[in-house]
Amino acid sequence: MWIDTTETENVAYDRLRVQVLDPNGALLKGLGLYSNLNTTSGYIQKTFDLVAFKGKTIRIRFLGREDEAFSTSYIIDDVRLSMKR
Repeated sequence: MWIDTTETENVAYDRLRVQVLDPNGALLKGLGLYSNLNTTSGYIQKTFDLVAFKGKTIRIRFLGREDEAFSTSYIIDDVRLSMKR
């Protein structure tokens, strides 16, 4: 993930949520909440523990919300789901 912003104030105006949903779209768990205050100077790796959902059908959702003034970019690349045995 790489977060870049043009926001000028130290206020979380723009947000990105990472969530686990059931097959019908109901929220099961929030995995992460990021904002324009979490800028990075390049890509950083994020890891989430999904062991509680082993054997279940789930959806992962990236839900972004931004205000109308300044932009924030949430660049997500190489999403991978792996299971350890």
